[in-house]
Order: sequence, then structure tokens, then C-alpha cells
Amino acid sequence: MSKEKNAAILLISDDKNIFDTVQTLLKDKWEIKQYKFSELGKDALQGDFIVIIDFDKERIDKEQLGAIIQIKGSFGNLIPVLAILPEKNPQDIFEVLKLGAFDYITRRELNRKLEIKVKEIIRWKWYENRNLQ
Repeated sequence: MSKEKNAAILLISDDKNIFDTVQTLLKDKWEIKQYKFSELGKDALQGDFIVIIDFDKERIDKEQLGAIIQIKGSFGNLIPVLAILPEKNPQDIFEVLKLGAFDYITRRELNRKLEIKVKEIIRWKWYENRNLQ
């Protein structure tokens, strides 16, 4: 399979197992770049990409929420964010969506829904029209 033109996935996670899972599920179609939360800087946010953030703790902490704020603060709605949550906790879902995440999936749904969610994001004009602005 060929990789989608201009599409790259920026995965922010401190969990190697999540990176391996995402890599296995998506590597044939998209380039995957991984950053840990501590490595995330302005230089990581270069190029056309979709961001997937793995919220890997029992509760979402300020450092992890800060990643959405940093991305949205730099690019507004030009960069879509997909959140991976440990479970369907209504408070956590509300927090990530309120801060600007496009959508979320749980770790349990990762194998079934990840590729579907990424394709949904690509269909949105945010990603396709990014180079026109």
C-alpha cells in the first residue's frame, strides 16, 4: 500500500506499547513520528500532520492537557488532534474535547477504531486546506 500524500502522524506518548500498536496499525499508510511529552517542542510541530495524544495515566494531568493547548495555541484548528484515553471517563472526555481535540478513542478501542478515526480526520477540510492558508 502506498502512503497517503502529505500525511504524517505525530504520536505523543510515553508508552512504547502504544507506539508499537499505532506503528503496526498505521505504518503502511502513514509516516509515524513519536515524541514523549517531555520532548514536545515547537520544532516537533513542523509539517503536515495529524496529532495523536496518548493520555496514559489514570487521570489526565496538566502536562498531558498542555500538549493540546500548545498545539492549538500554535496552529488553531489547522492541526487535528485525536486523544487516546485510558477509559471512557466522562470528565476526561469533556476535558480533551473542550481543549480542542477532534475526537477520542479508548485504549480498548485502539485496534478496532484507530484507522477509521484517522481517515475521518483526513476527510475534514482542516487538513486538506492547511497548505492553502
